[in-house]
Amino acid sequence: MVFRYKYFSVGLDGKKLEPESNVLLASIENMQYAVTLDVLHMVFSSFGPVQKIAMFDKNGGLQALIQYPDVQTAVVAKEALEGHCIYDGGFCKLHLSYSRHSDLSIKVNNDRSRDYTIPNTVMMNPQPSILGQQPSATHGPPAHPYPWSSFCSNNRPSA
Repeated sequence: MVFRYKYFSVGLDGKKLEPESNVLLASIENMQYAVTLDVLHMVFSSFGPVQKIAMFDKNGGLQALIQYPDVQTAVVAKEALEGHCIYDGGFCKLHLSYSRHSDLSIKVNNDRSRDYTIPNTVMMNPQPSILGQQPSATHGPPAHPYPWSSFCSNNRPSA
Protein backbone atom coordinates (compact mmCIF):
# COMPACT_ATOMS: atom_id res chain seq x y z
CA MET A 1 0.00 0.00 0.00
CA VAL A 2 1.23 3.46 -0.91
CA PHE A 3 -0.15 6.71 0.42
CA ARG A 4 0.00 9.60 -2.03
CA TYR A 5 0.40 13.16 -0.84
CA LYS A 6 0.66 16.29 -2.94
CA TYR A 7 4.37 16.06 -3.78
CA PHE A 8 5.54 12.62 -2.70
CA SER A 9 4.46 9.10 -1.81
CA VAL A 10 5.01 7.27 1.45
CA GLY A 11 5.29 3.48 1.62
CA LEU A 12 3.96 1.29 4.42
CA ASP A 13 7.33 1.54 6.16
CA GLY A 14 6.85 5.32 6.40
CA LYS A 15 9.79 6.09 4.13
CA LYS A 16 9.34 8.81 1.56
CA LEU A 17 9.33 7.47 -1.98
CA GLU A 18 10.44 9.25 -5.13
CA PRO A 19 8.76 12.70 -5.47
CA GLU A 20 6.11 12.61 -8.18
CA SER A 21 6.17 14.98 -11.14
CA ASN A 22 4.27 15.61 -14.34
CA VAL A 23 7.56 15.07 -16.21
CA LEU A 24 9.02 11.57 -16.61
CA LEU A 25 12.65 10.73 -17.29
CA ALA A 26 12.86 7.70 -19.57
CA SER A 27 16.11 5.77 -19.93
CA ILE A 28 16.12 3.22 -22.73
CA GLU A 29 18.31 0.12 -22.59
CA ASN A 30 19.04 -2.66 -25.09
CA MET A 31 18.48 -0.38 -28.07
CA GLN A 32 18.60 -2.77 -30.99
CA TYR A 33 16.14 -0.60 -32.96
CA ALA A 34 15.86 3.14 -33.42
CA VAL A 35 13.64 5.03 -31.01
CA THR A 36 12.39 8.27 -32.50
CA LEU A 37 10.42 11.17 -31.13
CA ASP A 38 7.34 9.86 -32.94
CA VAL A 39 7.75 6.40 -31.38
CA LEU A 40 8.02 7.90 -27.88
CA HIS A 41 4.99 10.10 -28.53
CA MET A 42 2.97 7.08 -29.68
CA VAL A 43 3.94 5.05 -26.60
CA PHE A 44 3.46 7.74 -23.97
CA SER A 45 0.33 9.35 -25.46
CA SER A 46 -1.50 6.06 -24.83
CA PHE A 47 -1.98 7.31 -21.24
CA GLY A 48 -2.92 10.93 -21.90
CA PRO A 49 -1.93 14.00 -23.86
CA VAL A 50 1.83 14.49 -24.12
CA GLN A 51 2.76 18.17 -24.01
CA LYS A 52 6.50 18.08 -24.71
CA ILE A 53 9.30 15.60 -25.36
CA ALA A 54 13.06 16.19 -25.31
CA MET A 55 15.49 13.39 -26.24
CA PHE A 56 19.20 13.40 -25.42
CA ASP A 57 22.20 11.08 -25.15
CA LYS A 58 23.69 10.51 -21.72
CA ASN A 59 26.20 7.95 -20.44
CA GLY A 60 26.23 6.19 -23.81
CA GLY A 61 22.45 5.67 -23.85
CA LEU A 62 19.30 7.41 -24.94
CA GLN A 63 17.18 9.31 -22.45
CA ALA A 64 14.07 11.42 -22.87
CA LEU A 65 11.98 13.80 -20.82
CA ILE A 66 8.23 13.44 -21.39
CA GLN A 67 5.90 16.14 -20.04
CA TYR A 68 2.24 15.51 -19.24
CA PRO A 69 -0.27 18.21 -18.24
CA ASP A 70 -0.62 16.80 -14.71
CA VAL A 71 1.05 14.53 -12.16
CA GLN A 72 -1.76 11.95 -12.15
CA THR A 73 -1.29 11.14 -15.86
CA ALA A 74 2.47 10.79 -15.40
CA VAL A 75 1.94 8.44 -12.42
CA VAL A 76 -0.37 6.19 -14.45
CA ALA A 77 2.05 6.12 -17.40
CA LYS A 78 5.04 5.38 -15.16
CA GLU A 79 3.30 2.53 -13.36
CA ALA A 80 2.11 1.01 -16.66
CA LEU A 81 5.34 1.37 -18.65
CA GLU A 82 8.15 0.83 -16.12
CA GLY A 83 10.27 -2.17 -17.12
CA HIS A 84 8.37 -2.82 -20.34
CA CYS A 85 9.86 -2.85 -23.82
CA ILE A 86 8.85 -0.77 -26.79
CA TYR A 87 9.54 -3.65 -29.19
CA ASP A 88 8.94 -7.40 -28.86
CA GLY A 89 11.93 -9.54 -27.98
CA GLY A 90 13.08 -7.48 -25.00
CA PHE A 91 14.33 -4.57 -27.12
CA CYS A 92 14.32 -0.93 -26.01
CA LYS A 93 13.39 -1.51 -22.38
CA LEU A 94 12.01 1.51 -20.53
CA HIS A 95 13.24 2.59 -17.11
CA LEU A 96 11.21 5.50 -15.78
CA SER A 97 11.66 7.95 -12.95
CA TYR A 98 10.14 11.30 -12.07
CA SER A 99 12.04 14.36 -13.22
CA ARG A 100 12.77 17.39 -11.06
CA HIS A 101 11.43 19.50 -13.94
CA SER A 102 7.80 20.56 -14.16
CA ASP A 103 7.84 22.57 -17.42
CA LEU A 104 10.27 21.71 -20.19
CA SER A 105 11.68 24.54 -22.30
CA ILE A 106 11.66 23.44 -25.94
CA LYS A 107 13.54 26.01 -27.99
CA VAL A 108 13.06 24.40 -31.40
CA ASN A 109 10.96 21.57 -32.80
CA ASN A 110 13.22 19.03 -34.51
CA ASP A 111 13.90 15.28 -34.51
CA ARG A 112 15.07 15.40 -30.85
CA SER A 113 12.57 17.76 -29.21
CA ARG A 114 9.01 18.85 -29.74
CA ASP A 115 6.42 21.06 -28.07
CA TYR A 116 2.99 19.58 -28.87
CA THR A 117 1.19 22.47 -27.13
CA ILE A 118 1.96 24.87 -29.98
CA PRO A 119 -0.41 24.09 -32.84
CA ASN A 120 0.79 23.86 -36.43
CA THR A 121 4.47 24.19 -35.64
CA VAL A 122 6.79 23.37 -38.50
CA MET A 123 9.59 20.99 -37.57
CA MET A 124 12.89 22.74 -37.98
CA ASN A 125 15.71 20.95 -39.78
CA PRO A 126 18.89 21.28 -37.68
CA GLN A 127 20.98 21.26 -40.90
CA PRO A 128 20.64 24.30 -43.18
CA SER A 129 19.55 23.42 -46.70
CA ILE A 130 21.30 24.79 -49.77
CA LEU A 131 17.82 25.14 -51.29
CA GLY A 132 16.52 27.34 -48.48
CA GLN A 133 13.49 26.58 -46.30
CA GLN A 134 11.70 23.41 -47.34
CA PRO A 135 7.91 23.36 -47.74
CA SER A 136 6.01 21.64 -44.96
CA ALA A 137 3.84 18.59 -45.57
CA THR A 138 0.17 19.48 -45.76
CA HIS A 139 -1.50 16.10 -46.01
CA GLY A 140 -2.19 14.16 -42.83
CA PRO A 141 -0.05 13.19 -39.86
CA PRO A 142 3.34 11.54 -40.41
CA ALA A 143 3.38 7.77 -40.65
CA HIS A 144 4.97 5.93 -37.73
CA PRO A 145 8.00 3.99 -39.07
CA TYR A 146 8.07 1.60 -36.11
CA PRO A 147 4.53 0.38 -35.48
CA TRP A 148 4.04 -1.76 -32.40
CA SER A 149 1.03 -3.58 -31.14
CA SER A 150 1.90 -4.38 -27.55
CA PHE A 151 4.54 -4.02 -24.90
CA CYS A 152 6.80 -6.86 -23.99
CA SER A 153 8.07 -7.79 -20.59
CA ASN A 154 11.20 -9.73 -19.73
CA ASN A 155 9.05 -11.70 -17.28
CA ARG A 156 6.87 -12.97 -20.11
CA PRO A 157 7.23 -16.70 -20.87
CA SER A 158 8.88 -17.44 -24.19
CA ALA A 159 7.01 -19.38 -26.85
